[in-house]
Amino acid sequence: MEEFASRVAHKLNYKSEEIVQRVRDMRREHPDWGKARIAQEMAKANNWVPLVSPNTVKRILRDADMWPERGVGGKKEP
Repeated sequence: MEEFASRVAHKLNYKSEEIVQRVRDMRREHPDWGKARIAQEMAKANNWVPLVSPNTVKRILRDADMWPERGVGGKKEP
């Protein structure tokens, strides 16, 4: 009986450094925009062709410590 190797490594959808930097810059310029708005604005600037998903925007911002942590009940900490 043939043995199976462990599962294939999961590769996250990492983006180029240029896209990561654009996401960070948009967050700095518009701190009130959420992940969906940033993803939409980036698609708009790219002739409405999506470059990143809202969840990828969130991951990029979380990795850069630019995503607000939420407390209990989903409310922002003061």
